[in-house]
Amino acid sequence: MSAFPKYDRYKDSGVEWLGEVPAHWRVDRIFALMNERVETGHGDLPILNITIKGGVQVEGFEGDRKKRTIEDRGAYKRAAKGDIAYNTMRMWQGAVGDVPSDGLVSPAYVVARPIKPLNSRYYSYLFREPLFQTETNRHSYGIVSDRNRLYWLGFKNIVVPIPTVAEQDRIVAFLDRKTTEIDALIAKKQRQIELLDEQKAILINRAVTRGLNPNAKLKPSGIDWIGDIPEGWTVSSVRREAEMVTSGSRCWAQYSSSAGPLFLRICNLSRGTLEIQLDDIERVQPPAGSEGERTKVTAGDILISITAYIGSIGVVPEGFEEAYVSQHISLVRLKLDAPTSEWIGHALLSELGGIQSRVMMHGGTKVGLGLDDVKNYGFPVPPKTEQKQILEHLSDVISGHSKGVSQFNKEIKSLKGFRSNLIAHAVTGRIKV
Repeated sequence: MSAFPKYDRYKDSGVEWLGEVPAHWRVDRIFALMNERVETGHGDLPILNITIKGGVQVEGFEGDRKKRTIEDRGAYKRAAKGDIAYNTMRMWQGAVGDVPSDGLVSPAYVVARPIKPLNSRYYSYLFREPLFQTETNRHSYGIVSDRNRLYWLGFKNIVVPIPTVAEQDRIVAFLDRKTTEIDALIAKKQRQIELLDEQKAILINRAVTRGLNPNAKLKPSGIDWIGDIPEGWTVSSVRREAEMVTSGSRCWAQYSSSAGPLFLRICNLSRGTLEIQLDDIERVQPPAGSEGERTKVTAGDILISITAYIGSIGVVPEGFEEAYVSQHISLVRLKLDAPTSEWIGHALLSELGGIQSRVMMHGGTKVGLGLDDVKNYGFPVPPKTEQKQILEHLSDVISGHSKGVSQFNKEIKSLKGFRSNLIAHAVTGRIKV
């Protein structure tokens, strides 16, 4: 933030979370600026929603949900344009904002109306600042920390900076402009990631259907959704190549454990990579006997989601720790002479697999896939030596994609950090705008 000027003089605010503020700024408790608004009986007003990401917004409803909301409006609180409203349970995460237009909020939320001239958007920026959120948590109450609630009594006693209204207006104008610019840059980089994803998908689909030789002679595959394939290739299916197709067992909650083997769920599979995702894991102490053995994975097994996020795939690598699959995953174990699990995995992750998933889901009306559906997945198969060459090429494609995505994610993280710091410095007077 060294590129931005500072105020001439600062003073100690007297509160730890705020630190020093410009010498001419006032510091006081929120109740010196706002009172709680508790007004009901305005059922004609639109419903307002308060989210961590979007602040206060007019919420649209359709069908039964709209009807139910209208019936409940008698207890909803009125919030007027320019008020501040927050979710009592999620204030410490930033579920707060200035009210853009008159509306109604949940009876469980708090509405604060200004009693002195102020720019409510300035305080919306301030109240969403991480240091302020930490302070709100200190004033919240709950049985456990993630169920803390910030009531008006706690909120109104938090000390905040009070710049002049003219300065509040300048800070808001500055932050509105800068955050819009930063958000546009973030959106561009997110679009670049989407384009990289699309490019990877195209390259993989082309490789698993046509190989690497653009001049290869083609022949009909005999299957409409596959089309032509190179001469020397064949078409096969999971049914033909699998030694075993099974799924996990129900009612394994009783075996849940803080230690023990992994319990693989749909969240551990992906539509973008064959790698098993271990960001969110559960562990079990599996039952002895055939039930445990049947659902235990081995290297080379293909794991397929069958109840949600249909088409998510994982391949168990060599040296993978002991693990078992849930009832929502199909485990495919291949015969010794089958195509490699990586080849079949890539084929099922490609658009070929997606087409089959959509067909087997009957246009999205089916709840999930059965084991017979899994066995019916088909795919083209090149000779072994060509499989190896294509898989090496795909490894390079995926590696290049990962590096590109990683770089864009770093840039996005940096922009988000700059955005957060810029807001924090502007609303607390660490920089002058």
